[in-house]
Amino acid sequence: MIDLSEQIKKLEESPRKDLNIIALYLEKKHIDIKNAAQLKAVINRHIRSAVKIAKGEFEDSQILKALEKAKKSMPEDWTIETVYKYLTK
Repeated sequence: MIDLSEQIKKLEESPRKDLNIIALYLEKKHIDIKNAAQLKAVINRHIRSAVKIAKGEFEDSQILKALEKAKKSMPEDWTIETVYKYLTK
Protein backbone atom coordinates (compact mmCIF):
# COMPACT_ATOMS: atom_id res chain seq x y z
CA MET A 1 0.00 0.00 0.00
CA ILE A 2 1.33 3.43 -0.89
CA ASP A 3 0.65 6.82 0.59
CA LEU A 4 -0.98 8.42 -2.43
CA SER A 5 -0.92 11.93 -0.99
CA GLU A 6 2.86 11.60 -0.52
CA GLN A 7 3.29 10.40 -4.11
CA ILE A 8 1.15 13.26 -5.42
CA LYS A 9 3.30 15.69 -3.43
CA LYS A 10 6.43 14.27 -5.09
CA LEU A 11 4.85 14.74 -8.52
CA GLU A 12 3.85 18.32 -7.60
CA GLU A 13 7.42 19.11 -6.52
CA SER A 14 8.96 17.71 -9.69
CA PRO A 15 10.63 20.23 -12.00
CA ARG A 16 8.79 18.50 -14.88
CA LYS A 17 5.55 20.28 -15.74
CA ASP A 18 4.03 17.10 -17.23
CA LEU A 19 4.33 15.38 -13.84
CA ASN A 20 2.85 18.46 -12.13
CA ILE A 21 -0.16 18.14 -14.46
CA ILE A 22 -0.57 14.46 -13.57
CA ALA A 23 -0.45 15.38 -9.88
CA LEU A 24 -3.22 17.94 -10.41
CA TYR A 25 -5.27 15.33 -12.27
CA LEU A 26 -4.84 12.78 -9.46
CA GLU A 27 -5.91 15.37 -6.88
CA LYS A 28 -9.03 16.36 -8.80
CA LYS A 29 -10.03 12.92 -10.09
CA HIS A 30 -9.70 11.00 -6.79
CA ILE A 31 -8.60 7.77 -8.48
CA ASP A 32 -8.45 4.77 -6.13
CA ILE A 33 -4.78 3.81 -6.34
CA LYS A 34 -3.61 1.08 -3.96
CA ASN A 35 0.01 0.38 -4.90
CA ALA A 36 3.05 1.59 -6.82
CA ALA A 37 2.25 -0.53 -9.88
CA GLN A 38 -1.20 1.08 -10.17
CA LEU A 39 0.30 4.55 -9.82
CA LYS A 40 2.85 3.75 -12.53
CA ALA A 41 0.04 2.50 -14.80
CA VAL A 42 -1.94 5.72 -14.29
CA ILE A 43 1.11 7.87 -14.98
CA ASN A 44 1.93 5.87 -18.12
CA ARG A 45 -1.71 6.16 -19.28
CA HIS A 46 -1.69 9.96 -19.02
CA ILE A 47 1.92 10.97 -19.69
CA ARG A 48 1.48 11.61 -23.43
CA SER A 49 -1.37 14.08 -22.90
CA ALA A 50 0.43 15.74 -20.00
CA VAL A 51 3.53 16.22 -22.17
CA LYS A 52 1.41 17.78 -24.95
CA ILE A 53 -0.02 20.27 -22.45
CA ALA A 54 3.42 21.02 -20.98
CA LYS A 55 4.98 21.53 -24.42
CA GLY A 56 2.09 23.79 -25.42
CA GLU A 57 3.29 26.20 -22.75
CA PHE A 58 -0.22 26.87 -21.53
CA GLU A 59 -0.51 29.09 -18.47
CA ASP A 60 -1.61 27.50 -15.21
CA SER A 61 -4.84 29.49 -15.30
CA GLN A 62 -5.65 28.11 -18.76
CA ILE A 63 -4.97 24.55 -17.58
CA LEU A 64 -7.16 24.97 -14.50
CA LYS A 65 -10.00 26.46 -16.54
CA ALA A 66 -9.83 23.60 -19.08
CA LEU A 67 -9.70 21.06 -16.25
CA GLU A 68 -12.85 22.46 -14.70
CA LYS A 69 -14.63 22.43 -18.08
CA ALA A 70 -13.60 18.80 -18.65
CA LYS A 71 -14.70 17.82 -15.16
CA LYS A 72 -18.05 19.55 -15.58
CA SER A 73 -18.80 18.18 -19.06
CA MET A 74 -17.74 14.59 -18.28
CA PRO A 75 -17.90 14.17 -14.48
CA GLU A 76 -16.97 10.48 -14.43
CA ASP A 77 -14.98 10.02 -17.62
CA TRP A 78 -12.72 13.05 -18.07
CA THR A 79 -8.99 12.53 -18.54
CA ILE A 80 -5.93 14.66 -19.15
CA GLU A 81 -6.62 14.17 -22.86
CA THR A 82 -10.03 15.81 -22.29
CA VAL A 83 -8.26 18.77 -20.68
CA TYR A 84 -5.94 19.02 -23.69
CA LYS A 85 -8.91 19.02 -26.05
CA TYR A 86 -10.45 21.96 -24.17
CA LEU A 87 -7.14 23.80 -24.29
CA THR A 88 -6.87 23.41 -28.05
CA LYS A 89 -10.49 24.00 -29.09
